[in-house]
Amino acid sequence: MTQAVAGHSPSRAGWLAWDGGARWLPFLLPGAVFIVLAYLYPLIELLRFSFYRQVTAGVVRSDWTIDNYVRFFNQSSMWEVASNTIVMGVSVTILCLILGYPLALAIVRSRGIWTTIFLFLTISPLLASQLVRALGWTMALGQSGWVNTLLLHFGLVDEPVRILGTLGAVILGLTHGLLPFMVLSIASSLSSIDPQLERAATSLGATRTQVLWRVLVPLSLPGIVSGSLLVFCIAVGTYGTPFLLGGPGFKLLSLIVYEYFTSLLNWPFGAALAVILMVIVTAMLGLFVKFVRRPWQVR
Repeated sequence: MTQAVAGHSPSRAGWLAWDGGARWLPFLLPGAVFIVLAYLYPLIELLRFSFYRQVTAGVVRSDWTIDNYVRFFNQSSMWEVASNTIVMGVSVTILCLILGYPLALAIVRSRGIWTTIFLFLTISPLLASQLVRALGWTMALGQSGWVNTLLLHFGLVDEPVRILGTLGAVILGLTHGLLPFMVLSIASSLSSIDPQLERAATSLGATRTQVLWRVLVPLSLPGIVSGSLLVFCIAVGTYGTPFLLGGPGFKLLSLIVYEYFTSLLNWPFGAALAVILMVIVTAMLGLFVKFVRRPWQVR
């Protein structure tokens, strides 16, 4: 009777279950080797290089030192760049969450052709490269772009305003490109929620707002967390969109790292900045996961 209810034979269940046996090794080994070679080894080399000493442009000496990290903490400009990076990443994540949750809910609730339309609208930013999207926003946010044209037409401003080269332009461009990651993550969680739970809450007198905040949001929290992590990590580490929309005077850690590696040829300091960026991202992700779960914990 137990076997009939489970729907699997004992041998089948034993094969699917994780028992740490050697039978899984052939399946795990290729992925593990790829992760080590393509991800862990470069990170280890980056960390090692950050403790080297710069001699001249493109020439380093393998004398272990912490001067590269001391240099970062002693420069107030670097602290400003780090704070701008965090503010930008958090702002993009919040905007994607605010805009993405209703769209994800619409995708899950829609039927027929509307599901296809909403999905197409969601993934449409991914159909163009980051460069194309950034160039499109460059034309839209310019002095004669359609954004300033609309502002002037409705009398909101007296003259064209400067949008390009600001933090707002970068946040807008990144939100456009990263919104699909948030929407698809949340839609995946929403689609797994049993509709009977909403009907039960409604039958008990809950309003639509109460159903949203007390049923849907807590149950879709895994999608919110995963989508936010994806958006934040990509936002703080991207280069193309901030470079094109922020202009030469706009500074983020990712732009500074690129500059020290390619233009200034100070590879140890660039490696130290990259390590600091990874530490900041890891710390922010840890804080986010800790505090975003607390209001929804079941007591």
